[in-house]
Amino acid sequence: MSFLDAALRDLRAMPWMVLALARPEVHEAFPRLWAERQTQEIRLKELPRKACERLVRQALGASIGREMLERIVALAGGHAFYLEELIRAVAEGRGEALPETVLAMVEARLSRLDPEARRLLRAASVFGEVCCKGETIRRRRNIPE
Repeated sequence: MSFLDAALRDLRAMPWMVLALARPEVHEAFPRLWAERQTQEIRLKELPRKACERLVRQALGASIGREMLERIVALAGGHAFYLEELIRAVAEGRGEALPETVLAMVEARLSRLDPEARRLLRAASVFGEVCCKGETIRRRRNIPE
């Protein structure tokens, strides 16, 4: 980063630009990264569902089944990288398993959470998509206190 910063400083009179791509967390990791530079930040939103479906059909063809299309779009959740990796996995005949690249990214993001949040997510994953406070769960599952 210091090399890039020095180039931006020393060559500011020259006609050139830098295109930097990063996740929003870049501001946490490097709080003053571009503080002394004139920057324009563009935040991308999730891909809309119809756009995801269109991309899947263009990449995999019209013969893709509706169930697989729905699965890919749901798993991607509008995230372009996830969508691309899921499409690639299906094209390579590995559509039933999550791609290693997606798993690695999710694991990296989870590892940044504090231990209490990770423990809560681990517990919630056992109970499925809906998770309630302990007492309600014990009653629903007939678990003794």
